[in-house]
Amino acid sequence: MRKSSLRVSLEVILDSCGNIGSLKARSALALIGVAIGTAAVIAMLHVGHNARIEALRQFEKMGTDLINILPGTREGEFSDLTVNDIQKISSLEFGINAVAAISRTSANIRVGNREIGASGLAVSDEFYSILGTELHKGRVTTHLDDSQAFVILGSGLAQQLENINGQPVELWSQITVDRQIFKVVGIFRPIIANMVLGIDLNNSLVVAINGARRLGAQPGFSSIAARLAPNVDDRHASLKMQEYLGAGTNIQTARQLISGVQEQMKIYSILLLAIGAVSLVVGGVGIMNVMLMNVVERRHEIGLRQALGARQGDIRLMFLIEALLLSSAGSIGGIVIGSVAAWIFTHFSNWQFSSSPFALPLGIAMACSVGLFFGSYPAIRAAKLDPVTALRSQ
Repeated sequence: MRKSSLRVSLEVILDSCGNIGSLKARSALALIGVAIGTAAVIAMLHVGHNARIEALRQFEKMGTDLINILPGTREGEFSDLTVNDIQKISSLEFGINAVAAISRTSANIRVGNREIGASGLAVSDEFYSILGTELHKGRVTTHLDDSQAFVILGSGLAQQLENINGQPVELWSQITVDRQIFKVVGIFRPIIANMVLGIDLNNSLVVAINGARRLGAQPGFSSIAARLAPNVDDRHASLKMQEYLGAGTNIQTARQLISGVQEQMKIYSILLLAIGAVSLVVGGVGIMNVMLMNVVERRHEIGLRQALGARQGDIRLMFLIEALLLSSAGSIGGIVIGSVAAWIFTHFSNWQFSSSPFALPLGIAMACSVGLFFGSYPAIRAAKLDPVTALRSQ
């Protein structure tokens, strides 16, 4: 009995595969709907997966152990701290390896009749090691340069000056910054913008910490940059520094920014999933309509099968398999389209493409769920046809 049942099921499956080829062009619209919905979901998975990898890669380059400390006062400055007070933090048991004072302001470099806007930074000696800067040429500033008008240019600023002057910026050449004459002692190599510290070094000029007044900066420090010691919990270090600097101090860590990025990615993922779900529903309704029309056109065939001994379960299984094959064809196309679209996006974003481990299983699951859900009603309707009435139909 079991062998006979298996043989009948196999014949039903083979018949279903043969019947798919007889479906008319109207099934193409249903397949397109399923393909678009699947492609949207698959592309979302791949892009979200690669975006998370790229974000983590950038944070690793910047340093996942960075901390940005901002004042909690209305003036937006640590006006009651000295450089020595800030440097003392690394010697306390806070889990801090290095700490640097930063004073920020806007600056304008005058070149002939033109001006180039830049971010002006006055920093203490440890800033360069914390940020991981590399020099294209020259040297960095130190506390020994406090009485000198020395400046280091970001790679972007140096390129702009070269484009205007028609020649590269040389060491010890003079530039005018807000009516102050500075000598260029170094030029940085290009570096990605540091999201933790909020610094784009490529478009910044840097002077020694006590040279802030030459840039027109207000007295006091705009922020403090710190690097955690290995295996130190950033939350523990943050609490210790808040006790030292004051309860209103705002402390931002790389972990907090990573969490924020991941939350944003979740929101975008939900949005794309909703769009993909709508497209899948539209495609599924299309499959249901195709299968219902198929039932109407094949009533005589259904009645003949029932007269020859086919059971309701066999008829139901045949139409379910046809619906599954239709949705599978659309989902396979959607998986390919979504993967290609995600690869194109990552390629033009200069990311290294990595396939999401959930893409293929989810694509298969969507094909099965859409086919079973939207194919159930036509299959049940076909199975419940009266054999005599069906045989009389043409």
